[in-house]
Amino acid sequence: MTGKDIVTRAVHFQDVPRTPVAFIDGGAWLVYQKGISYEDIFDMEDYGAGLIREYYELFDSDIVWTAPACYNLAIRALGGKVDFSIKGSCPEVLEPLLKSPEDIKKYDEKKIAEFLLADPGIQAMLEQTRLVAKEFGAEKCIAINYIGPFTLASQLIGITDFMMGLYDEETDIWPLLNFATRVCYEFFHIFLEAGADTVFIGDPSSSGDLISPDMFEQYALPCIKSLTTLLEGEAQIKMLHICGSTQARIKPLRGSGIDGFSLDSIDLKTAMQLADGNFAIFGNMGTVSVMNEKSPDEIYTICLELARAGGLQGGYVMMPGCDLPPITPIENIKAMIRAAHANQK
Repeated sequence: MTGKDIVTRAVHFQDVPRTPVAFIDGGAWLVYQKGISYEDIFDMEDYGAGLIREYYELFDSDIVWTAPACYNLAIRALGGKVDFSIKGSCPEVLEPLLKSPEDIKKYDEKKIAEFLLADPGIQAMLEQTRLVAKEFGAEKCIAINYIGPFTLASQLIGITDFMMGLYDEETDIWPLLNFATRVCYEFFHIFLEAGADTVFIGDPSSSGDLISPDMFEQYALPCIKSLTTLLEGEAQIKMLHICGSTQARIKPLRGSGIDGFSLDSIDLKTAMQLADGNFAIFGNMGTVSVMNEKSPDEIYTICLELARAGGLQGGYVMMPGCDLPPITPIENIKAMIRAAHANQK
């Protein structure tokens, strides 16, 4: 059974022969380890597909991430200022694209795909995706990572102005949220057409550390539902990740259309009980406290215990709680993979 089969069975709550395992994105780790920038990757003859191949020869992950850490390309394609030249680091958004939520009116939703496809970096990453899917697609899930609508909206005008707009009764935030939802869909859509089969929706601005449960259900959740509806029939697996405090998010997410919820640090058994079979749980290894700071032997022991707690009846995929810190040692990542593979029937 391939890694792709194992992950697919897990999200459909079918028995698996071993614990499925992956990490999240890994773009920051990759450019740091190589001492390169994303501009360097865009200019490579194979658009970085060889780096992805090298990456996954090190780690037998069941999910291969294409175009890792390239989510800010969409903001650049829409006219935003993003720095992709930083060596060993992820791209940095230099300033918000919009001055206010009302500025969204100057954009035509029908032209979003046109803007995206005109960006040379996106074209490079689409070609990378075609090459990666050709090599790994039969054996592993091919995942594309992009931020969720609520988080994208906060990036388009800046997190402070966005949060103020949510509380201002005179500000209609929905045109901005609807536009952001459409951008998210179009970004995922072009990468799914290029060969990806799994989407990872990262929505950190909707964390319980930033907004209340009521505000989550009023603003963020409807956008997630709209996005998963648009992606229905295109993405084989739809994952959602929210950083920080998310226990109160699990019950509202039932029926949202996601196939898996990626946890930061919630107790696994509690999370699986709250999900109640509505979606699989991904996570929840501490990226710093475990993956970065523990020894390989300690990580193996912790991960094996977590794998056994998740069980082999489906509904659980082992992953770190978020993207790996760039300085995470190779042997630590291997220890997590090894522990998942050891938990088998």
